Amino acid sequence: MEKKIKLYKFNELEKDIQDKLVEKEKELEYESFCEWQLEDLMEEESKDLLKQYFNNATFNKVYYDLSYSQGSGSMIAFTINIKDINNKYHILSDEELEIIQKYDLISDIEIIHDNSLYQHEYTFKISCYSDFTMDIYNEDIKYEYKDFKEKDYTNMIQKIENLINNYNKHYTDSQFIKDIINMNEELTQRGYALLEDDDYFTQISYEYLENDDKLYFKNGDIYKGDYE
Repeated sequence: MEKKIKLYKFNELEKDIQDKLVEKEKELEYESFCEWQLEDLMEEESKDLLKQYFNNATFNKVYYDLSYSQGSGSMIAFTINIKDINNKYHILSDEELEIIQKYDLISDIEIIHDNSLYQHEYTFKISCYSDFTMDIYNEDIKYEYKDFKEKDYTNMIQKIENLINNYNKHYTDSQFIKDIINMNEELTQRGYALLEDDDYFTQISYEYLENDDKLYFKNGDIYKGDYE
């Protein structure tokens, strides 16, 4: 005995059934988005923010945890040189910058992850090589720069150390450190905005279901037979 069944396209289903199917599809779209697209978008956002905060810095990597749990957040790893830092904060005189560059007193400055279990705006440390020994001053600088005294040399060193010292980031006086934290916090907010764009996932889900060739029973169950 032949049994007839009635099948429906998505657009022919009742509105409440459509809504349930869309919610299921949204979950799948969200999971796919997190797995395949979020990292690329977070990199794009990181590069954009890095250009705003530290123009000419080199992007290295983005770390993020947007799970809404303790320790969640994001941070940007990047490299910047002392000249570009000074162009932003103007802590060094032209003579001081010339001395630093001429004698390679400090390497490029790297902002890296601190290897903790978390990934948020404070989970960074600053890494660089510096050679501020008095031997360099006594052997070279004091003879070439007659007016640059030992106290000027130590004062120059202190200004740099104050800027890049990340020992107590929560209470830092360094505007450089504060800007890194602010940049990371802004990235976190952009990341959450990407995940919380419910209209985006709803639209994508509707478009997919409307254009898909699946057939359904009246209750929204997918017909798995041969319907071509």
